[in-house]
Amino acid sequence: MFKGPVGIQSLLKDGTQSYAGVDEALLKNMEASKYVSEITKTSLGPCGTNKLIVNHINKHFVTSDTATMLKELDIFHPAAKLVVMAVQAQEQECGDATNLVSIIIGELLENAEQLLKQGIHASDIIRGYEMAGDRVVKYLNDNDDLVAYTLGDVKSVDQISTAIKSVLGAKQYGLEDTLTRLVATACCSVMPEDPKKFDIDNIR
Repeated sequence: MFKGPVGIQSLLKDGTQSYAGVDEALLKNMEASKYVSEITKTSLGPCGTNKLIVNHINKHFVTSDTATMLKELDIFHPAAKLVVMAVQAQEQECGDATNLVSIIIGELLENAEQLLKQGIHASDIIRGYEMAGDRVVKYLNDNDDLVAYTLGDVKSVDQISTAIKSVLGAKQYGLEDTLTRLVATACCSVMPEDPKKFDIDNIR
């Protein structure tokens, strides 16, 4: 007779793996989170590739938008879900650069994994990343010349056109000169007197 699994494996489904130790658990969480970044990485930039997504109701999506991809994928791993939440927060707050957030998270985890394997404690890695984040914020605040463009008047068609041209160019290459003026004019026509009273939930 064949001997069945013993210990914790006897309580789990077939194919389930169990790991012991804090570092081993961290590495597995990193691996799951990095996999999310690997999915979206090849969709970055104007030459990025589209992905064919089939969701749980068998609906098909062909997109290069990271927020859409991660929204339609069924991701159950708790650590990987944190990456999805970060991407969704970026989408809600800024409306762009979602793939950049996913890629940066993946690269930070990749470097952290190498440091863990070298024997550096996780708390030291976290503290180092926090110090680096503070240094970057200070550097950006102290160097005004790093700002590519500042939108002074939110009701100026010309200034809005300049601000949104690169974004539209990434989606509609070759038509950005025409579309930016039309979109800027539309934005100015619906902008209330006090921009702070504009409710983004009314956008459909």
